[in-house]
Amino acid sequence: MSNVEQIVEIALIGARDCLNCKNYGRAFANLLLFLKLKPGRASEVYNDFALATREWFGQLERQSRIDDLFKCYDQAYELFPHHDTVFGFVGAQLFRLGFMEKAAMYIRKSLLLNPNDLLARNNLENICSHLVERWHFSMLNDKRRNMAFKCAIDKAVKSGYSTVLDVGTGTGILSMMAEMSGAVKVMACDGSQTMIEVAEDVFDANGVSNRINLLHKHSTELQIPQDIPNRVKLLVTETFDAGLFGEHIVSTLIHAWKNLISTSPMGTVIPCGATIYVCGIECNTIRQQSRFLYPVLQYLDVNQIELLCNTGQIAEDPYTTENLAKIKDGYKIITNITELMRVNFCNLWELETLNAGKDWLCELFVKQSGRIDALAVWFDLHLDDTVTIGTGPLNESCWEQVIYPITSVASLQNKDHKSFHVKKKDKLRSTFHFGCDCLTLTDCKIWNSSNNYDVGMTRTQESENVSVYQTSCKISKEECSPNCLPFRKRKMENVGYEDKKEIVSDDNELHIEEGPESVSEMNDVIDGVNESMEAYSSGVVKVDGNCPSFGLTSCDQVLAGNEFRESSELNPSGILKNTTSHSDLQASTFSQFGSKLVNQNLRYNKPLNSCSINDRVYLNGVTGVIDGDEELKTVNSLPDILHNIDLSKSDQVDGANSVNEQIESNEEKISEPSKQIGMEFKDSGTVYSHAINLHSDVGTDNCPTTVLPNVSKLTVYSEEADIRYINDIHLNRVHCNFLKELKSIGSNTKSILCISSRLSFIGIQAAVIGYTDVTIATNEEHHETLNHVALLNGCKDIVLTKPGDLDNLDTKFDLILCDVVESCGALIPRIFENMAGYRFSHLKSMGVLLPCKVKILGMFIECEELDTWNHVTGNDKTLGFQIADFINLYQMMNHVDLDLSTLNYTRLTEIQEMLSLDFSALTTETTSDFLTRTVEKRLEVSSSGNITAFVYWFELLLNENTVISTLNSCYHWKQACIMIDENVEVFSGQRVLTKLRLENSYLDVKVVQPPTCNGHI
Repeated sequence: MSNVEQIVEIALIGARDCLNCKNYGRAFANLLLFLKLKPGRASEVYNDFALATREWFGQLERQSRIDDLFKCYDQAYELFPHHDTVFGFVGAQLFRLGFMEKAAMYIRKSLLLNPNDLLARNNLENICSHLVERWHFSMLNDKRRNMAFKCAIDKAVKSGYSTVLDVGTGTGILSMMAEMSGAVKVMACDGSQTMIEVAEDVFDANGVSNRINLLHKHSTELQIPQDIPNRVKLLVTETFDAGLFGEHIVSTLIHAWKNLISTSPMGTVIPCGATIYVCGIECNTIRQQSRFLYPVLQYLDVNQIELLCNTGQIAEDPYTTENLAKIKDGYKIITNITELMRVNFCNLWELETLNAGKDWLCELFVKQSGRIDALAVWFDLHLDDTVTIGTGPLNESCWEQVIYPITSVASLQNKDHKSFHVKKKDKLRSTFHFGCDCLTLTDCKIWNSSNNYDVGMTRTQESENVSVYQTSCKISKEECSPNCLPFRKRKMENVGYEDKKEIVSDDNELHIEEGPESVSEMNDVIDGVNESMEAYSSGVVKVDGNCPSFGLTSCDQVLAGNEFRESSELNPSGILKNTTSHSDLQASTFSQFGSKLVNQNLRYNKPLNSCSINDRVYLNGVTGVIDGDEELKTVNSLPDILHNIDLSKSDQVDGANSVNEQIESNEEKISEPSKQIGMEFKDSGTVYSHAINLHSDVGTDNCPTTVLPNVSKLTVYSEEADIRYINDIHLNRVHCNFLKELKSIGSNTKSILCISSRLSFIGIQAAVIGYTDVTIATNEEHHETLNHVALLNGCKDIVLTKPGDLDNLDTKFDLILCDVVESCGALIPRIFENMAGYRFSHLKSMGVLLPCKVKILGMFIECEELDTWNHVTGNDKTLGFQIADFINLYQMMNHVDLDLSTLNYTRLTEIQEMLSLDFSALTTETTSDFLTRTVEKRLEVSSSGNITAFVYWFELLLNENTVISTLNSCYHWKQACIMIDENVEVFSGQRVLTKLRLENSYLDVKVVQPPTCNGHI
């Protein structure tokens, strides 16, 4: 054997020895030497090289050795240029490090080598969503928005503003509008290399490349004359997020007025200004994701934990956004809608004053009792003095509304009394601060209605940097008249205070439509609606949440008569579609796939007082129905139910100072039979109970007998999805009851491993139930919280670790409980691979892995909304400009966070179980085939149409009798879908052949066209 051959063998043996002892850096070096000397034997070390690079590159990333990391990239690419898996690792890592363009390059190389790699495809989609953000598609599909800008730009150019700068050009549509209107000189700039490349292709396709000067720079980097020859007369831009200021528009325009826009003659900006509105809302969905609602869970006291969403606290963004017209369970306006502030983009002094920092004190008049969960904010965008685009809840625009969640509120009269409940005629006093190009909510307090205040609206200047708005339901018409504004407000879109407004219709002509006169008129309408609403015992009226016609309404009308908004089966035009309601869909799912599904979302419409005990019981915000003597499997015992509310505190119940006050203040709402058995009752979404001592004999079976005193309160900030998960008491109850049942059946079941990257208390609850050996594997950020709750409940021997450190754990367990599906509706990455590993490495021979079986169910749908979110649907939406072919290269095939209960869609096929994974039958020999699957199914077409997407969800089986469906709306999960990019038309009666592929815990679905004859089988 030659010396070279000896070195090759030594390098190979050394590499594999190093891999076994987890010395990945030395293993990587040995493999590089092997590949350099024997490149023809690369296939022999394919898997070894993949493992070494993944682990070594990850170690370099954690140590922040970025220079060394890039050197290793170059070495790997040079010596193994056809390793698709390594390219995928590198691309994913570059994505985490923020090198988006390079990340996309490496993953595209990976897909060229292996086009069927679902992991690489998913990573590329994630990167593309950052390179071209998803709002580009809905914005370009907003034809009325596009026409409004075209109208304003055309008028400005023809009025003499003939030199134009398009700031943040994106696809270049505004630049092309200016060029078409006859502008002498058009320049466009953007800081994104990806968007510059898209704009170049768009300009070429539309024949304007030689007439528009495209600059790859932020506008604040432009200089005269190096970049543009002279100051421009017109600046156009749409660098606005849902909160108006999030894209740094104020500082951008300050720089532009000082350096880029003509001041002699005076130039102008499109849009010329904006008006921002605010109101207080009650919304169960927002509440569930804003703060932890329950001071007591089953078997567990968590009263000393204050869990809040990090929005506006430690997160970068001070607000979230929601499409209120489509939000689950609707929302209710409980205050008047008032103008918060006005901004004139053509006034440099005003912009500089704003940018220096300014506060607004806004007082909202409570118009009906309820819970204050958030402040909702939207704006009117004034393109000029005659054209305005509205972004309110009833405006069918590309903008969502801004949500400032209220996570803490106090009474100004009694600072120790904290309650989210407000009464009619209370005032909500909120302080907003503008600074660093952002509007933040800094304070929110309640003024009790027992004090007398002036109810007229005044606008005063308390100090140089504080604006105060005192607002009530009686606002003078003159105060909000067009003459008080820095610009006249004849409307093109859904907002306006004048008698008439301009409307863009489908025939692209302007029409005139009647509109309300002022905000006060709209608030008077709300008063009338509130009076009728108060007649309902629930305090909530549900009405259709869709704008019934194309005619656009004013901001004053935005929520008049729509105090509560809930999705219905109407499309945006108000036309009844061939749709399936979410409850029907759930029912059909439950009936088809039998078992004993845990369904806690039953509906019953009789008033409480007309129901007998056998008619109705109340769970925690969910109604269950019992027919006669039939047993309702989801109703727990009284002690179990009591552990989901606070019986000693009042923070989450009704603002009372004690349980007795809660009962006395609501005594008339409890039916007599309910009082006899100590049953819970519900009012406006709030759960109450009779005053039973939490630690009395009644509860000894369900709560810790030792409650440790002097445990301080811990405040924790977390993501909204995590808050929604921890508030899912229905899921928690199912898990607790199952663990208790399992413990009672098998006395030898003592040890449990709970694995979840999210915060979960189920491990501590297991310890309280009687599991003696409890290990919780979760992210390190949750360890302090879990330690705190464990201490509070007297659990001292719980082991906390990180999911990534389980390889170092030698213990085996009787029971392993895994978190499988993310809140967004998709599988947790590599969850099936991880579960298979846990089964062989950490489960005892007779142990149980939960869920023991996972089923994937789904159906094909037709949905115009999904098309609009996913791609530009045609050049007609962009007013004839050829944009779709280029921006659609960045569309995504996988969408998450779908809510089928609010989505307007037509179900085209019957629900089908696509795949079932039984982990109890998994063996080492079948693991590979088990985790990588390709299955074909025929789905029966129930309605004719064009397939848009395959929507899917999961059933998680704890055993054959306990099934958790992620479609069930009582749980926290949403659904996910895979877009079907082919134009597939199906007809009722067909059976569509469908191919589903599972790989690396990612799903892919393709439609195989059936043999047809004239479109039919």
